Amino acid sequence: MLTYKTYFLMDHLGYTTDRAASILSRAMLVLAVGVVLGSNVSGWLSDRLQRRKVFIVAASLLFGAGMGVIALSSTLTGFIVGIAVDSLGQGVYVGVDHALVVSVLPDSETEAAKGMGLFNVANALPQGVAPAIAPLFLAIGGGSNYAVLSLGAAGFALLGAFAVLFIKGTR
Repeated sequence: MLTYKTYFLMDHLGYTTDRAASILSRAMLVLAVGVVLGSNVSGWLSDRLQRRKVFIVAASLLFGAGMGVIALSSTLTGFIVGIAVDSLGQGVYVGVDHALVVSVLPDSETEAAKGMGLFNVANALPQGVAPAIAPLFLAIGGGSNYAVLSLGAAGFALLGAFAVLFIKGTR
């Protein structure tokens, strides 16, 4: 969604380029607050409870819910609410994900850098692939189908939550 926010505002909600830029400034502020709040609270709580997977699942559900709100949105308010929910999910993920990875690294005493390098590739790859496959989702139904794009993002987030359940060696 990061790549397509501007297009969503212009194509789906009908804003001009100048107005979309102004709206994006506010949306980025909402996103930043959500990420900071979500990451700090979830990181602290995850350490206190010594649990990681439940937070990653919650992050995926929040992100998916935010994408669902955006998918169903036909107003600026809906878009901003979706961004707020989405950003909380992103924050929860960021606050806990590295702790989860570190806790399950094999040979973390001798090969931590190799494990974290692999994690960084696994983390960056979807971010590079998503903008490349997004046009396929947008094209469904004749083009500019932002609802399908948002629902696709939500679906991938939920698949990620499901995959985390199979990680052994941590709670």
